[in-house]
Amino acid sequence: MTALTDALDRIMNWLQINQPEVANSFLPGLTAEEIRAGEEKIGFKLPEEIYKLYQWRNGSTEAYSFFLPSIAFLPFDEAIRVSQEDQDFIAHFSEEELEQFK
Repeated sequence: MTALTDALDRIMNWLQINQPEVANSFLPGLTAEEIRAGEEKIGFKLPEEIYKLYQWRNGSTEAYSFFLPSIAFLPFDEAIRVSQEDQDFIAHFSEEELEQFK
């Protein structure tokens, strides 16, 4: 275990006791091979923390507003899809237009 997964397990234990519907919305973790296949789609290596996170759980079927703004832990395939859509959207802007957002 790592500090990250230890902390996530403590959160999950609390959720299972206090908000089981939230705990039940988390999907089973992925294998390293499944995550590597996702890397093939996006064309770059993901950090070890992302591997640990998605091996722990593959996101949640729900978005929750424990904090503002609300936080969504997207399933891996959906996170890749959203990332690619964002990159496609950004690609339509010139460098000068993008500078306005910095």
